[in-house]
Amino acid sequence: QNYPEAFTQLGEHFAFRESDNVKAGDYFDKGAALGDPQAMHRLSYIYMGGTLRTQDKEKAHNLLKTSAEKKYLPSYYDLAMSYFLGNGVTKSAEQGIKWMKKSAIEANNALAQNSLGAMYDKGEDVPENNAEAVKWYRKAADQGFAVAQSNLGRTYLTGEGVPENHTEAVKWFRKAADQGFADAQISLGAMYYFGEGVPENNAEAVKWFRKAADQGDADAQFNLGLMYYFGKGFPMYVLGKGFLDNYAEAVKWFRKAADQGYTVAQYSLGAMYDKGDGVPENDAEAVKWYRKAADQGDTRSQAQLGIHLMKGDGILKDPDRGIQLLT
Repeated sequence: QNYPEAFTQLGEHFAFRESDNVKAGDYFDKGAALGDPQAMHRLSYIYMGGTLRTQDKEKAHNLLKTSAEKKYLPSYYDLAMSYFLGNGVTKSAEQGIKWMKKSAIEANNALAQNSLGAMYDKGEDVPENNAEAVKWYRKAADQGFAVAQSNLGRTYLTGEGVPENHTEAVKWFRKAADQGFADAQISLGAMYYFGEGVPENNAEAVKWFRKAADQGDADAQFNLGLMYYFGKGFPMYVLGKGFLDNYAEAVKWFRKAADQGYTVAQYSLGAMYDKGDGVPENDAEAVKWYRKAADQGDTRSQAQLGIHLMKGDGILKDPDRGIQLLT
């Protein structure tokens, strides 16, 4: 006698214990053929990804739909996304919302709850409703979902859907930041910098900006660069070491953000080379970074590039083009 769950468990074993996805797929096939919804769910990934077998998004969608209709809760969210994205089926926001809500309510899926919050927050596929957004963010946040905690913090910061309360904003930003969520770390750093919901504390601001910057977040890298540039949260002089070169550190962090295409960091790096702050003065390097930011529409960089063109500093002199950029 065939037991569909047994085939599914064998598939799970080969997928996660033996790292043999081919055998796993064969067992999921057998489990799905006998009506096991978990096997159908697993098999849908194989057909959606198109790595082990020829990609067949329609088959993947149908497997998800059958699995969800058999009340396999993990399929609800994936089926919702299949409808939203039109993967193997005609896009349908109505069906997407239906299954997203089922996932959020019946499966208590924090990802689905946060997604619903974002939809109501932005008015995407549902009427904008800040109170509904907060409701769903809170459900996910209460489960420890860091993105939702950060989103809930933002609603308390701005007073959208809840009374503005910066102490509550800090509370939720901190919960997400403690889990390593970079956006929340930046937000918490900003709260300390401006003294909103907590006493103003530049050292704490630096601490949180650095945590996000170390994850490669360009916003945080730029903010950390600014803190070094203005000497906020850092000593200017250390006994036995003398005056610290905080400008050099500012350049380091501006460059990290600039290399990611962060416009204001490109402008700032250009200005550092222009003035010789933290690096040897270098007009050509200044022009290089001003141009990168100018090409993204940064008006300050366009003006600085125009000045360099007028003078011929670090670039071939072209007064006509310089005037164009300045005006």
